[in-house]
Amino acid sequence: MQHKQNLTNEIFRKLIHLSSIWVPLSLLFIPINFMQAVFFTLALSLTLFDTLRISKKPIGQKIRKFLNKIKLNFIYREHEINNLSGATYMMISAAFCSFIFDAEIFIISFSVLIISDTLAAIVGKSIGKRPIYNKTLEGSLTFFISSLIISEILYIFLLQKIGYSLTILIIASAFTTLVELYSKKLKTDDNLSIPISFGLILLIYKYFMHYN
Repeated sequence: MQHKQNLTNEIFRKLIHLSSIWVPLSLLFIPINFMQAVFFTLALSLTLFDTLRISKKPIGQKIRKFLNKIKLNFIYREHEINNLSGATYMMISAAFCSFIFDAEIFIISFSVLIISDTLAAIVGKSIGKRPIYNKTLEGSLTFFISSLIISEILYIFLLQKIGYSLTILIIASAFTTLVELYSKKLKTDDNLSIPISFGLILLIYKYFMHYN
């Protein structure tokens, strides 16, 4: 019964996570310069909210009581109860990545974060049988395969003109899968480590393609 409840909570959390697909999709229609301001504003606002939420002052107690009253306290994992939430880290990551990556790299990196991380978590929690570094082999394989498929699809429609190859997408997917696998050991949040890892591989490749 407890496992079923945990799985239900995880699926609900990941559906919320999946709804963040608007973050990369927004750059298909809106200039990145404008979205930088949006991401920065949201990151600042969510950081302020979390700071107040975890505060021991009366306002923090009121926020936690309210979240519990409307039954939304379960969206916070155990390590987020007294820390920044995943949503906050995602906006911080979006603000950071929008300044160091171009729109194309941002779109593919954040699509991998949102879709692959969601699929990996659901598969790992539901049918994962082989534990590996607080994750499951099934979840990690799901992450790798889905990230490769997502990046290949986006490559066809967005990135081909820049000269990305299938080989570099495989390397980026494999590297990011390892980063995701060891994220707890590295003490980093997936919302930061996944898009930055994937994006940096593409950025390095683009740099060498440009200067060679």
